[in-house]
Amino acid sequence: MQTGIAGNIHGNAVSAFEQSQRMRNRYRRRVVVTGLGVLSSVGVGKDKFWNNLKAGTSGIKPITFFDTEAFPVKIAGEVTDFEPHDFFPSALIRRLDRFCLLGMAATKLALNDANLTLVHDQTDKLCIVIGTAVGALAHAEKIHSVFVEKGMRRIPPFFTATILPTSCATQIAMMVDSCGYVMTVSTACASGTSAIGEAFQLIRNGGFDIAIAGASESSITPLSTAAFATIGLLADDTADPTTACRPFSKDRSGIVMAEGAAIVILEELESATNRGAKIYGEILGYGHSFDSYHLLQPCPTGDYSAIAMKKAIVDAHLKPEDIDYVNAHGSASIPNDAAETEAIKKAFGDHAYRLSVSSTKSMIGHTLGACGALEFVASALMLENQFLHPTINLRKPDPQCDLDYVPNEGRAQAVHTLLSNSSGFGGYNAACVLQLLNSY
Repeated sequence: MQTGIAGNIHGNAVSAFEQSQRMRNRYRRRVVVTGLGVLSSVGVGKDKFWNNLKAGTSGIKPITFFDTEAFPVKIAGEVTDFEPHDFFPSALIRRLDRFCLLGMAATKLALNDANLTLVHDQTDKLCIVIGTAVGALAHAEKIHSVFVEKGMRRIPPFFTATILPTSCATQIAMMVDSCGYVMTVSTACASGTSAIGEAFQLIRNGGFDIAIAGASESSITPLSTAAFATIGLLADDTADPTTACRPFSKDRSGIVMAEGAAIVILEELESATNRGAKIYGEILGYGHSFDSYHLLQPCPTGDYSAIAMKKAIVDAHLKPEDIDYVNAHGSASIPNDAAETEAIKKAFGDHAYRLSVSSTKSMIGHTLGACGALEFVASALMLENQFLHPTINLRKPDPQCDLDYVPNEGRAQAVHTLLSNSSGFGGYNAACVLQLLNSY
């Protein structure tokens, strides 16, 4: 029944969206990316992040956050070179959890990269949109263990505020002294892309001039690892962790959990130009959809992921053949990679076979709600460097996954316009179109 419904509404959904976008065209403002901040398993800061992605370096290693002896899965993508004291005073570090600290550090890096200093009087034109899937789960799990062992008197006074999914956005807003628009977005593993897309729309529609947007996740915990392993979603390769994540490969065996954060600074074009900001690219379009298919599995036909990508392309006033590259969700789960390949074919038609496609997760692992933001940063850096990072570990082609996934080695390639695609548990899909800055 689901496939029939998808077939009936697929064209209508995109057509209705296209008509509504035409009505809004005359009011659109241009939105550009001026700052990038990233912490990942392959490095802290955009330079280290990019150099390792370009080289095809994996950040997957044995887990050090907890004892994995009793666990079938012993590998993950930890941010091993993150030192909170490089960013924050000890008192703040003691009070906050890692989820918040990663997101706040990424914000500091992004603001520094944008050469942007915010003052309180500017915050009425600033929006903050932060995504996450599991929020402060790691902190909640840790404090729950203390509670069970030692009782309620050992619960920290800030615990109730710290475990809220909004806590990272709250702390970022307080860090930059903002009293303006602050929002937390949670669309499972599409959260990072959703956050950037929503912030883009807020600026484009005229309400704001600047956005701090992105996502943070710190989910490598005993409970989450056990939960994902129990349903058979995790790759359990331990002989060589660096080859465990194999998106689009016939021998892929599951996702590899990871943590990380990525924040981008978005600005209205004229404002950014007037202050002489470096511009990585212009966001042209954003699309989203929902599968209504299954809590844990993507719609196998790829129809609704295709709708999100088509909406983003329509929103950008482009045609499918205008897109040069797709940064895929590429999670390395068996059903996702096949479904996403189908979605790309449905969104792009014959042009799908002329596209270049690659998976950032093949190197950094799956950061859940933060993955779309990390992949957006990777996409911006590919535009800047005119170089496509590879999908590593793609050694055995899968007949169901038959596109150009930039296998194993990156390549220099002219890229003018790209699309970053994300999907999440429950059926969430989101996509953003990013282009080198044009004048028109």
